[in-house]
Amino acid sequence: MGGACSRKRDPQSDEENVHRVVSRKYSKSGSSKWLGTSFSRACMDNKGVTICPSLMELCIYKISEEIDQYGTFSALPRDISQQIFNELVYSQRLTEAYLEAFQDCDL
Repeated sequence: MGGACSRKRDPQSDEENVHRVVSRKYSKSGSSKWLGTSFSRACMDNKGVTICPSLMELCIYKISEEIDQYGTFSALPRDISQQIFNELVYSQRLTEAYLEAFQDCDL
């Protein structure tokens, strides 16, 4: 029985029906596979079905846009800091200064 924070275990079920806006990349976090994401910012209409980014994807994007406000990400769970890092790489905005914010993270 999953809680509100449970992650979907089978991402292929959505991909079979529609292509998501999300560029899916998997990263290993402990013994679980978490969905790491990078996405284009807008909703996409695909064959009459509108698919928008998840709340997590929007938060990751917002944090990566306002990265100057954060000094470290060491207090975040590893999968979330990895997704922020991935978004910076994907958007080609990872700099040496931003890399320092991840120095204490176990990525």
